Amino acid sequence: AALPPRADLFATPAWRQPPPPVAKPAPPAAPASAPPPSAPPVPYLFLGKKLEAETWELYLGRQDNAFIVREGDTLEAAWRVEKIEPPRATLRHLPTGQTQALDIGPAH
Repeated sequence: AALPPRADLFATPAWRQPPPPVAKPAPPAAPASAPPPSAPPVPYLFLGKKLEAETWELYLGRQDNAFIVREGDTLEAAWRVEKIEPPRATLRHLPTGQTQALDIGPAH
């Protein structure tokens, strides 16, 4: 007669087996992109303007500083005068690339 199979005395019991691997959760969705930074308000105070040789000059102030600017000029490496067309001047904030209008009054 055949002998019954013997138990493996050195086998790891089922209760000591490592748990099956846990499924990793899906990676989180990419965060919504933050809105682009917005330019601060134009920091210059309009002091006056003058039409000189068919080119407008603006007189602007900030704190204790006064500036005389024309189209294309850059102020303090942060603002460029894009256009001067009374009653407005358009300034571009260079770090953000955004433009803002500054009220400069009528052409006369």
